[in-house]
Amino acid sequence: HDYTPHVYRGTPCPNGSSDNALLLTSGCFDEGTNNYVIMPEFTNDLNDLQISFTTAMSSSLEDGRLTLGYISDVESAGTYVPVVNIPYNYYNDYPRAEHEFTLGDYNLPSGVRLAFRWYSTSSSERCCIDDIRLRITPTCQSVINASISHVTTSGAQISWTSRGSETGWNIEVVPEGGTQGTGTMIS
Repeated sequence: HDYTPHVYRGTPCPNGSSDNALLLTSGCFDEGTNNYVIMPEFTNDLNDLQISFTTAMSSSLEDGRLTLGYISDVESAGTYVPVVNIPYNYYNDYPRAEHEFTLGDYNLPSGVRLAFRWYSTSSSERCCIDDIRLRITPTCQSVINASISHVTTSGAQISWTSRGSETGWNIEVVPEGGTQGTGTMIS
């Protein structure tokens, strides 16, 4: 059996992925098979780009592994180099996980193409990749893992993880029901 990534419409994708998500599957009998999704060539240097996408995976057993990397020869899977492991997300626990990576953090060589690789050690494992977005890396990076705790009528504790070496941030405080862009800025 030859299982190739393809665009699915409807229920074969794990819960939380929209129609037209990329579906990668290990198939019924081909356990241990690598599946690749190779992105088109881009005119921009990949190191100047940021990629974001969502994933949904079909098992709570973590039998599959999705990586983002690059490939130098689209005719040879042996030229694929993984650069980041995508955390596993079982769709019943996390319907759709969001991922964002600044490609310049990985110093990608020129002349390569971005690619995803799905590898599963179990039969019939599925992974959907959706909402793929590439853009020029913004000069003001957003933070990740933001959380708010200890909320009172007069304050709250905010924590996050920075994406790089930045040491200053702008925070906008907007009253509940207010409109972003009209709040109070705190630096």
